[in-house]
Amino acid sequence: MAYVGLGLPESKVADLLAEVARVLIPGGLIEILEMDLSVLRERPAVPPITPPHSISSFSNQQDEDPLLVIDECFETVLQARHINPRLLRELPDALASKFDDVLFSGTLHIDMPASPPRNSTIPSATLPSIDVSPYRPFDLRKRRLSQSSTMSRVFLAAYAERMAGCSEMLASEGAKKRRDHSRKVGPSATAPWLDNLRLERELPERLEAWCDDLKERAGLARLLEDRLDWSCVVDQEMEGSLETMLPVFDVRLAEYATLECAEEELDDHIEFRKAQVVVAKRDAEASLKAVRRRLGRDDERDFGFQSSLGSMEFASFIGTAR
Repeated sequence: MAYVGLGLPESKVADLLAEVARVLIPGGLIEILEMDLSVLRERPAVPPITPPHSISSFSNQQDEDPLLVIDECFETVLQARHINPRLLRELPDALASKFDDVLFSGTLHIDMPASPPRNSTIPSATLPSIDVSPYRPFDLRKRRLSQSSTMSRVFLAAYAERMAGCSEMLASEGAKKRRDHSRKVGPSATAPWLDNLRLERELPERLEAWCDDLKERAGLARLLEDRLDWSCVVDQEMEGSLETMLPVFDVRLAEYATLECAEEELDDHIEFRKAQVVVAKRDAEASLKAVRRRLGRDDERDFGFQSSLGSMEFASFIGTAR
């Protein structure tokens, strides 16, 4: 059983283990691989005065930490669903109450890479050899694995994909909490419906950009190309498609510019279509730049090599059914 803690309320952990113990025959084994939740993102060099996980603060510290909203969204979801983000501290006692001979692998800390890999500069990683006879907890070989930059990039890429899958839910919960907070604080200078509309648009974009940033830092496509001499056909085809689309947008915008010169004022329908083309061109340019970076065909952006994304903590447990 692996990574179910973040989808399970803390009050249900004991019920889940009781059900596992019920269906196992005496002497049967249950192995649990679990991780604590870490919100992987760049942290400011000087932490804000207000604790980053304080919901009451909300955006008071946005100037010092513009990504504080990421923490807020996670904290809101965890509180609303009564999920314990530090389950590794609770599992040993919970398992001991239902199983015998509980074994613990120890906690593995894996530091996450803060920048993409450089071509041919990462030493080849050696995967840990695991002796499965006799059966024992998944031996993660702490020192060797934690020093493997390849493994840390694989974990970071998987983390980014998992978070991208739930980004809409995180944004929705975060927006709801902020709306409730704004009602308590009082009306703003702008219309409430305008604030809510901006919030509903900006939060998903912020979370999507955060996930894309993590994927770029993991650099999994470049790593595979460098290590295995594989080429990412999807990115290559996407690059060609985007390069073909950009001139089409330029032609359409030139047509709208001609209409503006011929007419004093464009009707609402044409203005709306023009705005759509402008947004589509901007998104295509951003996507093309990201694809070229993944393919190593664009200038590297500054990822802040002095910064750290944090680390992940894993552990494995084994219990014997009574």
